[in-house]
Amino acid sequence: MKNKCLWCNKSINNELTLSFILSFKSYQEQSLCNECLNLFKVINNDLCCHMCGRSGTFKFNKCSDCLRWQKIGDSLVNHSFFQYNDVMKDYMQKYKFNGDYRLRKMFCKYFEQYLNSDMIIIPVPVSDKTFNQRGFNQVEGFLENVEYLNALLVNEDKQTQSHLNRKDRISTKQPFKLKHSMKNNIFNRNIIIVDDIYTTGTTMRHAGKLLIDNGAKNVQGLTLAR
Repeated sequence: MKNKCLWCNKSINNELTLSFILSFKSYQEQSLCNECLNLFKVINNDLCCHMCGRSGTFKFNKCSDCLRWQKIGDSLVNHSFFQYNDVMKDYMQKYKFNGDYRLRKMFCKYFEQYLNSDMIIIPVPVSDKTFNQRGFNQVEGFLENVEYLNALLVNEDKQTQSHLNRKDRISTKQPFKLKHSMKNNIFNRNIIIVDDIYTTGTTMRHAGKLLIDNGAKNVQGLTLAR
């Protein structure tokens, strides 16, 4: 069975081995050839900040950013799959900003394998203006095979963060609000907030604080890249 790599467009040979057939596992087509997959650098969970996923070795296993967050009483934990290197930056440009929606399939399986049905999964939303321009929420694209709650809305005056520097990102005011119909769904529940990129962690923390303030028991983060 052959299909095309979504990144380089070369053919991928998806051979079904006898052991796989006898395992009765669900079949998933490869969206990336091995050569292209190796361009995206997986985060080593033993060599990263244990709070945000930043690659490297750190005293107390926490980067300086997370130590600062901890000093003000915030201990949100985030897991990321990949480093935000130049290839990932190029990927996000093509998928998120150029609108190549096919590219979501490159990483859907990572979210599907990490998340399970016992989790309350909430994607970070985009504004109505962004959705109308782009035609999709890039985070929801990663979750097409996962059950999730659209629990958050974007306040109309939310700033776009892609052009902001670190200081301005951290000082942004609460950009989200909770749908009234979702309060019972999140009350006393453990929640995973899903986003595309973890930069300063401000977006994740705004969403997390809102959910905790409305009765959530615990909130963690999950992103494609850090």
